[in-house]
Amino acid sequence: MPVSSRPDHPFFRPLDLVVYALVAAVAAAAFLLCGGRGGSPSRLLIHDGNGERSVSLAEDTLLELEGALGPVTVRIEAGRARIESSPCPGQQCVRRGWLERAGGSSACLPSGVWIEVEPAPGETAPDAVTR
Repeated sequence: MPVSSRPDHPFFRPLDLVVYALVAAVAAAAFLLCGGRGGSPSRLLIHDGNGERSVSLAEDTLLELEGALGPVTVRIEAGRARIESSPCPGQQCVRRGWLERAGGSSACLPSGVWIEVEPAPGETAPDAVTR
């Protein structure tokens, strides 16, 4: 039996390329419509010396929270939040950076302040996060 240099089933056929292009277009459209993050969170849950409350992430604002060691500053900007300054010695809460996804949290344990991004309606937060 002679060996042919041309396979009976080529890897790409013209119609295959059309199908691949359509699949790529649908995936790109889904990514753009979801913003690449699965939707945008709408609320920030705050635990501090004054109890628990929820604030909107829709408006840019600067919050002064009452902590056990002194004021803790939380910045809300562009639908995300972060602890901007804290009187605690380690500053891990400040280095945590921006919280953008549902379930993201930051805590200043010495001051007793904790913030968490709540999921948008119809969205669920992850059960666990690893790095």
